[in-house]
Amino acid sequence: MQVLDVGCGTGTQAIASWRRSQPGGSVVGIDVSEAMLAVARRKARRAGLDIAFHRADAATLPFEDNRFDVVTITTVMHMVPQSRRRLCLGEASRVLRRGGRLLLIDYAGDPGCRRHWTARCGPHRRFDLHGLREPLSAEGFEEVDGGPLDWLSLHFLRGTKG
Repeated sequence: MQVLDVGCGTGTQAIASWRRSQPGGSVVGIDVSEAMLAVARRKARRAGLDIAFHRADAATLPFEDNRFDVVTITTVMHMVPQSRRRLCLGEASRVLRRGGRLLLIDYAGDPGCRRHWTARCGPHRRFDLHGLREPLSAEGFEEVDGGPLDWLSLHFLRGTKG
């Protein structure tokens, strides 16, 4: 499996993805923060893992079409301005192979009912992941489903590229 972790931050999920993609898989992590990428590279190097980390924007991914089997975007979309969210989903679709899977994890649901205090504040409060269902379908994702993760008021959406 070829995995792209968009908004990889300090690399925790990229490292977990690398372990799940073995043997024979690969993981690439991207983030807009060079400081976060430096931490991610150190963590991967200390763990002896071959993970490529690149500075890049989710709305303009520097990869060829149909390269990845899986794209993950975790706790990133709430920080993306609404006007750029569709660009990010389009780029995820572009770099995924047909039949590839997209996994989004972020805040969702009624902010007043969210259990974790951070999910009730700032950009977290103003974002509902489930609002991306229609844009996912419009970008060619099929079998879109999702639900709560029962951790930090996070939810998931996943879809398969048609």
